Amino acid sequence: MEHGPAWWLDVMCPSVADMRELRKFLPLHPLTIEDILHQETREKIESFATLGYYFVVFRALDESYFRYTSPTTSPSSSVGVGAVNLYLVVFGDGIISFHFEPLDQHVERVQGKLQQFGISRNFSSHWIAYSLMDSIVDSFFPIMDYIEGESNEPDENLFSQTRFDRSVMLKRITDMRKLVTGLSRLLGPKMDVVRGLRKRTMEENLGLFKSDAKHDIAVYIGDLQDHIVAMQQSLVFYDAILAHDHPAYLSLLRFSLVGAKRGTDMALVKLYIVTLTFLPINIWTSMFGMNVTVPHNGNPDYDHNYADGRKAPHNLFIIVAVGSLVVAAAVWLGVWLIFRSSRRQAKRRGPAMR
Repeated sequence: MEHGPAWWLDVMCPSVADMRELRKFLPLHPLTIEDILHQETREKIESFATLGYYFVVFRALDESYFRYTSPTTSPSSSVGVGAVNLYLVVFGDGIISFHFEPLDQHVERVQGKLQQFGISRNFSSHWIAYSLMDSIVDSFFPIMDYIEGESNEPDENLFSQTRFDRSVMLKRITDMRKLVTGLSRLLGPKMDVVRGLRKRTMEENLGLFKSDAKHDIAVYIGDLQDHIVAMQQSLVFYDAILAHDHPAYLSLLRFSLVGAKRGTDMALVKLYIVTLTFLPINIWTSMFGMNVTVPHNGNPDYDHNYADGRKAPHNLFIIVAVGSLVVAAAVWLGVWLIFRSSRRQAKRRGPAMR
């Protein structure tokens, strides 16, 4: 098969018995088998030159775990980043891929390329490994576009005059920062793997095709490396934007809470003033309205007229009314004095340090 097309075996959920059967036909190192069966999560590349293969651990984005909504709708209840481990054992004439969760999107994409070009191109096993990793890296781009839109929206709405819930925006910023951190953790180790793979292909002069007209696959791996670097730089930029917007929205919410608290305090003060005003007035007027003998004008036996039939004046009513006004004025004067004293004390202390 030196001059034929490379073979590709894709194994999902391999068991110990499967690995034992594969080892009968292919020289697999015990450490490789151990990493696969234990589902090693650290991305790496290891060379087993004596056995004729190199081993790659590459983590793909678990799109079933990652959930998000568009910026025009309410934020999702859960935002996170999950990963699916992909293990590649790359021989000179073939490749074996292992994974324990579905990676149909990437596998079918590479299979489609192989069927599109046909066996006439004689793609090598190294090209299949590169295509799988390239498909995994490309799956990050839609999420990067989503983060870009979410990162620009807080700046646009920070001092907007339109009404919107800043607490919802704050949660979206928090979710985006979690998402950026998760993607950074996924992309970081990939750089070392791709860099090591490119170094290996350049040293061993590996070809894109298994024919005399070889094209250096290191060029394609270098392009893959550029994509990873570009996304890492974008994530650093987005994280800087979100890190700037996060405290800004917290400050706005704090000011809003202070304003709401001040409004509540003023409403309570007004309620207390009304209570303090009408309570003494109620007591004062009730003294002249009880169902007992109280001071009054005229004779109660003659319908509050004098005994000779003359109409009694309303002196007592006027006294009660004037007394009520005096009580209300005294209460308001006391409240005004208290407020003036509080303002003077606040001016002496100076502005509060927050």
